[in-house]
Amino acid sequence: MKNFSRLVIISIFFLAGFFLFANKIQANCSDGILGTCQYDNTSCGYSYVSGHCSGPTNYRCCAPNCGQAGGNSCGVTKSGYTCTNIGRTYDCNPCYRCTQNAPAPTKPPAPTSPPSGTTCGSWCASQVGHADSPWCKCNSSTPSSGYILKGCTSGTSDCTTCCAFTQGSSGPTPTNPPSCYTSGTSCQSQGGTCGNPTSCTGTVRTGLCPGGSDCVCCIPVAGCYTSGTSCANQGGTCGNYTSSNCSGTIKTGLCPAGSNCVCCVGGGGGGGATPTPGGNNSNKTCGQICGENGSPDGASGCYCAQGSGGCPSPLVSYGASSDCTTCCTWSPSVPACGGGGGGGGGGGPTPTTPPSCNCSWVNGTCGPEAACSPGYRRQTLSCSPSGCSSGSRCTADSSCGSTCTVTLNPTSLTLVLNGQAQILSTLISEPTNGGSVNKVDFNIANTSIAEASPLSQTTFPYNTNVRGKKLGTTTATALVTLSPSGSCTSPSIPITVRVGAWFQSQGGDIHAQGNLSDNIPSTATDRNLSLDLNDYPGVVSYDPNGQVNLGEGFTSNDKADNWLASSKYRGRPYSTFDFFKKKYALQMTSNNFSGTLPNQDGIYYTSSGITLSGDWTLGTNRWLVILVDGDVNIPINITVPVGGFLAIAASGKISFASSVTTAQGMFVANTIETGSSATSFAGEGIFAATTFSLDRDFGDERNKTTPTETFVARPDFLMSSYKSVNENLWWFFQKWQELAP
Repeated sequence: MKNFSRLVIISIFFLAGFFLFANKIQANCSDGILGTCQYDNTSCGYSYVSGHCSGPTNYRCCAPNCGQAGGNSCGVTKSGYTCTNIGRTYDCNPCYRCTQNAPAPTKPPAPTSPPSGTTCGSWCASQVGHADSPWCKCNSSTPSSGYILKGCTSGTSDCTTCCAFTQGSSGPTPTNPPSCYTSGTSCQSQGGTCGNPTSCTGTVRTGLCPGGSDCVCCIPVAGCYTSGTSCANQGGTCGNYTSSNCSGTIKTGLCPAGSNCVCCVGGGGGGGATPTPGGNNSNKTCGQICGENGSPDGASGCYCAQGSGGCPSPLVSYGASSDCTTCCTWSPSVPACGGGGGGGGGGGPTPTTPPSCNCSWVNGTCGPEAACSPGYRRQTLSCSPSGCSSGSRCTADSSCGSTCTVTLNPTSLTLVLNGQAQILSTLISEPTNGGSVNKVDFNIANTSIAEASPLSQTTFPYNTNVRGKKLGTTTATALVTLSPSGSCTSPSIPITVRVGAWFQSQGGDIHAQGNLSDNIPSTATDRNLSLDLNDYPGVVSYDPNGQVNLGEGFTSNDKADNWLASSKYRGRPYSTFDFFKKKYALQMTSNNFSGTLPNQDGIYYTSSGITLSGDWTLGTNRWLVILVDGDVNIPINITVPVGGFLAIAASGKISFASSVTTAQGMFVANTIETGSSATSFAGEGIFAATTFSLDRDFGDERNKTTPTETFVARPDFLMSSYKSVNENLWWFFQKWQELAP
């Protein structure tokens, strides 16, 4: 890390030469992260994040997270959404703001044909969570009052046409609001249907359906069904009933599932008067009719006839039920155990009964895909022969745990030792079986090489920051824990911690009007920031409010505080273009500089930015001052021999191209940039600026031993800066005052 704070100062030591640095105070956080750099004892409004600002440890990045920046998706766009890239936040790269594309309300797709052998009741249960009327009707598509048709199928084993209905709003022809639909919604993915909350006998969940407050998601109680239960035998229906939605009697212990699945008899559950032979019983299943006459569904005294089939004697027809063309059971005047003939039967033949039923539960799929809650499996009651009742249920199954896939982004990390942290984010697929992400744990295989913070995240986005601690390689993984059960682990990614680039000086003084940071490694050939020149190093000074961080290096002579001073500059602001402009105003009346090396000594000026061209090797005893009211681009090496003098002052930037390896002279600007490349930069003379950008980096093993930028003092420039009374820069070397720490 090579950082510099603001400074405007000239330093001189025993007239031996001089060398100037300015530390960079960042206005914006580094790495493109949204936020500003400031001292953490000031009000932020968001969160302070370390590692993204140059300077002391209390000079940190005040930055919003993705949500605070107005985003809602970290690193990925969403299908069916329009996403805008907000930028990079400290927890997301990038952060997206996604809004759902408004779908045109459409009718739900026609229900698919059920598997062979499925009864009408079990098919209805899979569609609307109920197996009896008025939610389910056999050979009738006419909804009962307060219900709307969801769909019909012709593939059940006991009905020509089986239709499922959902409960609508009150009124003669109840319907859901126009914007209230189920298809494609989050409600459907959880096994529910969208509708009016007053019609729900399951669990009401908000925020999963379109429309207003009268459009909620009704999720059937897991494993709560009616067909074939003791509740059905008593003419009731199973559901999440209370006194507010059951006008009859609530009975417990007659339905499957938990305490929220109870039996409503004679009320909202679809009870009513005892059926009569030949009457209109289409609002009940055949099992209900049989149960109300004392013969359980599936027993010998209950028979479901389809098509043109009639009732075997002495069973009598109770007409069409919701699931049978003709429902047959004992007459109320005939005992359920069957008479022996006698007066009631007139001596007729012994009545035949349907064969005994053999039933078993067959496992289906898990979770909302099967209209069950997460962690539950759909089971279908498969019975034989034809005519036996069947149904389905949701039952808890540990093997129904959710699964997912997770990958880390980026797929590899290269960190600079003791440098800025990098964000490691996760890309997690939608968990199966209706699961959800509970938390994400990050693991670094060797925590002595790199560390992650935080180690665990329980809220979106699931990211962490990784920082290099020691040279070497290690790996990182992420473990996603799902609710209610299940997990997934990411493939590991490699992490490499390398030595970062650093700089070094020789002989000249360095002053930072703020913080001074240079990450010198322990493997450096010479670990001193300032090397000796003519038996003396330079003075290293910094603002009393700043800090010095030299990594594992020293100030000079292998001592951490050798020739180190906490000082303020009390002289004039000579390191600005405006000062040159005032001193040489008479020479700056015309543009006489084109970018090539002038043939004659003197002061040259241009009122706009310029790029140097040609050969810039000065001859002995040459004296030049170049003043540029703009930026200066330097794509070539500049050489000034002993006895010569060159000064270039710019109002904007002085930018050295990445190919430049040598720059000799005096360079004064608002910003000095050395370019970005894997080649070294050797500066000799004076470098004065408010902001320095030292971006060269070998990116390999050379960083361990060798600085990428070196700056060497040129004591000869002190004498050669004087040409005449009117042409000299001796005034530049005035008044540097060291204050007591």
